[in-house]
Amino acid sequence: MTKINGRVEFDLYGPIYDKTYWEECKNIIETLPSNVMVNYKGSLQSENVLKTLSEYHFHFSRTRGENFGHAILQAMSAGVPVIISDQTIWQDLNMLNAGWDISLSSEKDFVSVIEKCINMSQAEYDILSKGAFNFAKSFTENKNIIEQNRQLFLKS
Repeated sequence: MTKINGRVEFDLYGPIYDKTYWEECKNIIETLPSNVMVNYKGSLQSENVLKTLSEYHFHFSRTRGENFGHAILQAMSAGVPVIISDQTIWQDLNMLNAGWDISLSSEKDFVSVIEKCINMSQAEYDILSKGAFNFAKSFTENKNIIEQNRQLFLKS
């Protein structure tokens, strides 16, 4: 594991479906260096998701794959830039000032981005936050996407 220079705190939300997998996660969490803290916060009521997301600086999801990634879009809609894998539909986020989509094979790039975030100025963060919000707004107001979703539900 590549060492991160700086203090990082990850808060995890959601139900635990697989107790064995969660035990594996806890074992890994216990081996993290003291500058990296992980807190399990449990589940959120749906009406509290956007408010809770807006209290964070970044949304981190190193997922191996998502059909859509609703949590990612929710984070961006709350103005929270994302640090995600390149295994989602959300691509070229850095060019859009909305976050980063990074190859799972590059731990070094994840660490580099996290360290960049640790050392980021407020002005730099504000650009990313606005970019994330604007990207989500543009996506959710896109008439073609709205119609595609409407058609999807009409065919069900």
